[in-house]
Amino acid sequence: MSKTLSTPIEYVLCDMDDTVLVHRPYADALWFEVLHSFELGLSGDSASRLYQAIVDERHAFWSDPELSAWGRLKMTEARTYFVQKALSNISARVDDGRIEALVTEFSRRREGSVTLPKENRDALIKLKKAGVSLALVTNGQGDAQRDKVNRFGLDSIFDSIVIEGEIGIGKPDWTIYQLALESLHATTEQAVMVGDNWEWEVVAPLQHGLRALWVQTPDITPPEQLHIGFLGQIESLAQLPLVLSQQSLLR
Repeated sequence: MSKTLSTPIEYVLCDMDDTVLVHRPYADALWFEVLHSFELGLSGDSASRLYQAIVDERHAFWSDPELSAWGRLKMTEARTYFVQKALSNISARVDDGRIEALVTEFSRRREGSVTLPKENRDALIKLKKAGVSLALVTNGQGDAQRDKVNRFGLDSIFDSIVIEGEIGIGKPDWTIYQLALESLHATTEQAVMVGDNWEWEVVAPLQHGLRALWVQTPDITPPEQLHIGFLGQIESLAQLPLVLSQQSLLR
């Protein structure tokens, strides 16, 4: 085993949404709930078609690097944009006021669905007790993400918090990972990035020599060929201390 891979991990960089914090139900399922409890004046068939169109447009939107970079910092506008596109795709007309109310209701339920599972918090505390320093590295609007940090007391757990909307740079730009490492006085050889986004928390870190551990998501299958430095996958953050211990990567 190379020196890089055998070097104990002293620093962990963590994604926030769907890694430290958990949203349930997932966004697609939540859109289904909201659409079927919200009066848009559409027939049953049109409502079902609208749901599928929103799912398709939502995934297309967040898969587009330019659109997603804009949308992460303008979440309400982003959701309004792909709902309007979905309505256009099925040739349905809904007035702007109802669209705004729909997006507002989705956003309210989405934020209300966020939790910090006790087992995730316990895992982070266990790492800190083992001498590991922690940085939270998250994309998204500064005020919205900072609100979640404050709501769940993450600033009392993490040694450093780096938010895209506060610094103007987001994943997968290597600069944001560098800033997080520098804030901990860490090198890439001593650290691992942990998160659920395959491109942001696995591919990008590995390209720069930062080890990576993936929190599984239901719609992605890892490729068979993986870069050196990939430590595997976990079902939830709660498993992180055990995985690092099993690989003899904790001091």
